[in-house]
Amino acid sequence: MEELASWVTPLLLLPGIGLLLVSTSARFEALHVEIHALLAERGAQAAACAGHTLRRARLFRDALVALYSSAAALAAAGLVGAVSQWWSGAVHAASWLLTIAAVAALVGATVQLVRESVVSLQVVRGHAEELRRDG
Repeated sequence: MEELASWVTPLLLLPGIGLLLVSTSARFEALHVEIHALLAERGAQAAACAGHTLRRARLFRDALVALYSSAAALAAAGLVGAVSQWWSGAVHAASWLLTIAAVAALVGATVQLVRESVVSLQVVRGHAEELRRDG
């Protein structure tokens, strides 16, 4: 049973990674909509917002790359573990190394998403302060 758990475990993490990918992709798509709205506006305010939006887009891209890398490494870990167990009856160390790489990529993605959240809050605060000054 322990051998089964060693290669199935990485595969059990994939649905969680998938949920993060879906939500991060949706937020990234919202940035596309926002940048198109800024293009239509074209002013000093739009230029300032564009800089923040570009910074957020880079963070989302980095997070998505890390999440896709994590998903690929987890899938590969499950495959390597299953094949090595079938082939030799023992779980290969490559399966564990791929799982470790996947978790490291997941941590990296999470860090990028936290950084994006901080930038988003700065943008919202800036807009709120501008509205207070104007109002």
